[in-house]
Amino acid sequence: MSQIVKPRELAFLLFILFFLLPQAQAGTRKDLRKPRAFQEPEWGAPQEQLPSVCYGDKQKYGVKGENGTATFIWTAYTFLSNGTRVDVALSDIALLNPRGDSIAITWKDKDNANVGGIYTIEVVQQTACGLSMPYKTDIVVNTSDMLVRKEFVEFCENEPPFKIDFSKLPTFQDATRLYIHPSSSPLSSPDLTVTDTVTQRVRYYLPDYSCAYAGVKAVLIPPPSFDLGPDIAIRDDDEHQIDVYNPSFTKYEWSTDNTTAAWWAYVTSNTSSITLHGYDGSQFIRLKVTNEAGCSSTDSIQVTALAETLLRIPAAFTPNGDGINDTWELGVDPTARHPSTIPEVTEVRVYDRWGSLVWYKNDGYEPWDGVDMRGRILPVDSYHYEIVYIEGNEQKLARGSVTIVR
Repeated sequence: MSQIVKPRELAFLLFILFFLLPQAQAGTRKDLRKPRAFQEPEWGAPQEQLPSVCYGDKQKYGVKGENGTATFIWTAYTFLSNGTRVDVALSDIALLNPRGDSIAITWKDKDNANVGGIYTIEVVQQTACGLSMPYKTDIVVNTSDMLVRKEFVEFCENEPPFKIDFSKLPTFQDATRLYIHPSSSPLSSPDLTVTDTVTQRVRYYLPDYSCAYAGVKAVLIPPPSFDLGPDIAIRDDDEHQIDVYNPSFTKYEWSTDNTTAAWWAYVTSNTSSITLHGYDGSQFIRLKVTNEAGCSSTDSIQVTALAETLLRIPAAFTPNGDGINDTWELGVDPTARHPSTIPEVTEVRVYDRWGSLVWYKNDGYEPWDGVDMRGRILPVDSYHYEIVYIEGNEQKLARGSVTIVR
């Protein structure tokens, strides 16, 4: 007559269900990874208090009972939210010896439907006296949809590529292996380069062989925005101020190709505004600013210094007889701060592209109609000039080019 075995008769039955797990795995992995101190999981959701594996993992388990005479019957299952029981297929519970005191479970539901959650391992000892009461313990089976944590890593938007260092993230500091879902190959280093902000699902293993998934998302911070303004031209006595102050900017790094400029003598990493003078001469200025998040951006401006003169010299004219801009006529610059009469032009020389003199005037200024000194109409082209004039009791020379357009 069979009877239920009393609990005291199973003094060694199911002795520490997971005892053989670290022992068995350490035997195969101790040469592959350096042991690290176990980090106590945070108190919180149930999966942070129970042993955990990842869906599809294969793990070994064992019990002690009346070994040699008893056989052991194993099942593993979970329940859906509607109460439906979902089992691990018996084919995924492999006996490692004939009596079944050691097994290997491949953690997936029988339909391979990616059902995760809290599973129950149940084992019963069968002897000549009958069946024992079942022993049960729980384990969390994590799937890629079950992210126990989510890490956010900030990057400057204008400084790709974005390199994630998992060793600096609290979740993964003690991880022994990392996988980017759905890859089955572990990362060869704790670094991962990403080009977008898609959440990476990371499968990771800890020294106690537990496994879970966490999310890692790159967060892009926009670069600081500022504007030095358009390229400018300033005259000898003019000045121009550039001010890009912003309370979120922590550093201003100025540079110029004209280090003799007056403003350059006092500029520092805290200087947010500079004053330019025409007498400093032309210069190319670049500024790099950095904000509180450590992100930077740059802008530049070309400053052209103009000598103060009242003479306006057109860059082109159209001698086509339509009555509009038919002659090259020198005049007073309308932007001059102190306009007066036309400066006294004493000599004008115009050359073609080969350096031949095509027009010359030194006996009183008159507009040029695009005809050479022999009365021939000159073709469409660019011509070089030299103009000698008197301004402010000072003789000056202007050189440049003028284009005939017909």
